[in-house]
Amino acid sequence: IAHRAQSAWGEPDITAVQVGERVRRGDPAAQQLWEETIVYLARGASNIANLLDPTVLVLGGGVALGMADLLLPRLRAETARLSMPRLAR
Repeated sequence: IAHRAQSAWGEPDITAVQVGERVRRGDPAAQQLWEETIVYLARGASNIANLLDPTVLVLGGGVALGMADLLLPRLRAETARLSMPRLAR
């Protein structure tokens, strides 16, 4: 998230948590970047689910911990949408 924001916005020191804070404040550019990132993460998570059928997928890092309320509900929904029906739990 931080790397994409740094490249897109020309802010070399911005962090993923700062992007999340901008999302909370309703910044349209941050919301678009956040949503695109969720789609990319969901694609990866659904590929893992479709191939390996794991019991759980674990996300780590500052965003997963500090911005879970912004990330997880949408990520779960998008991952379920992209996963094979019996794996979308």
